[in-house]
Amino acid sequence: IVVSIPTDRNRTGGQIQWPLLFKPDPEKEFAVLSVGKIASQRAVLEWVRKNRNGKRQLLIFVHGFNNTYADAVFRFAQIVHDTGTDAAPILFTWPSRGDPFDYLYDRESTNYSRRALEDLILQAM
Repeated sequence: IVVSIPTDRNRTGGQIQWPLLFKPDPEKEFAVLSVGKIASQRAVLEWVRKNRNGKRQLLIFVHGFNNTYADAVFRFAQIVHDTGTDAAPILFTWPSRGDPFDYLYDRESTNYSRRALEDLILQAM
C-alpha cells in the first residue's frame, strides 16, 4: 500500500488528515495512491528478504480494537512518516468492525488471526 502524506507545513505531527471527499487532495489529506496484492506466502518471504537487507530492521504494526482497515493503514503510515524510521514497514491487519460496541466480534477476530500473525513473525525472523 502506498500512502501519500501531506507536507509537514500542511499537517500536525501525530495527526491524520482524513480525506473529506471520495477523491482526496494529497496536498492536504492522507491518500492511498496504490494497493498491491501479495499473492502467496512465498511472495511475503521474498518481500521480507528483499527489504530486510543489511542492518535494516522490520517494523510490524498490529492495530488495536475498534480500528477499521483504513484506520490501520493511515495510522501506520503516519507513524512511519513521523518517526522517520528506516525500518521496512509491515502492516498486519485483522477483521475489526471498528465499533466500540463490537468488542466480542473483535476479540474473536483476533483469536482467529493469531496464527497468521505468529507465522508472519516467525517468517520475518
